[in-house]
Amino acid sequence: MSRVFRSLSFIASNSDEAQASRAELSARYGNVEPAEADVIVALGGDGFMLQTLHDTMNSGKLVYGMNRGSVGFLMNDYSTESLHERIAAAVENDFHPLKWHHQCRRLAFGGAGDQRGLAAAAIY
Repeated sequence: MSRVFRSLSFIASNSDEAQASRAELSARYGNVEPAEADVIVALGGDGFMLQTLHDTMNSGKLVYGMNRGSVGFLMNDYSTESLHERIAAAVENDFHPLKWHHQCRRLAFGGAGDQRGLAAAAIY
């Protein structure tokens, strides 16, 4: 069964390259608000992808990342061609955020409690 994604939301990191790519892709494919999109396309580097995943983790939205950063280990190659087809062919992954309990005495860091988040790890 083929997946069809009709609406895309392009979000980008603050870099000039990511912002220019967002404008180019929006002109070619259209652009809707993230809440209205079938898929959110994140344009940036790994840090931006992790932030996007964190921001959308309870939304049920699909996120497709394209590298417009310096590393892009978590991202797909950037291309303006056949975007709907590339998204449809992408392998869907579930990410399970880390959960940790912390004790903190300083108010500047918040109080004790459970926290959830995504983290990048280097494997050597």
